[in-house]
Amino acid sequence: MNHNKPVHKAEALVALAYRNAPDELAHVHRVAGRLQGCHQTAVALLHDLVEDEYLNESQLLAVMGPTVTRSVMTLTRRKSETYKEYVRRVTASGDETAVAVKLADLYDHLDENRFHNLPTSMVDRYLQALSMLVPYGRGMMVRQEDPLVA
Repeated sequence: MNHNKPVHKAEALVALAYRNAPDELAHVHRVAGRLQGCHQTAVALLHDLVEDEYLNESQLLAVMGPTVTRSVMTLTRRKSETYKEYVRRVTASGDETAVAVKLADLYDHLDENRFHNLPTSMVDRYLQALSMLVPYGRGMMVRQEDPLVA
């Protein structure tokens, strides 16, 4: 059995979806690089695809199956949610992969090489989300190499 198959499928999907968006493609690869394991890596690669409207839930389910799709959908912010409601939902989901991927996503957004381009309101939002998620992510394997959030 090939345990990397979900990762290969996820890589193919994001390469196609973000073929004209190199910054977004680089972002999902950086997020995936902070995580370990096939499931977390696949979810990290796919974490923005539904929210960015490249795929819908049914399409993702058909390609990736229920386990990966469930975690991606947990990470997909609903149009009716405020950002704070969204982060609360992720933390309350009990989905450790979703929490780990969201932490890795936040660490990437707050990387010292990129956060200078963000408006102060976004930095504040991400730091607040980080403070909400970190207690749920204790013991998870998420590399946080950034001085800003270390």
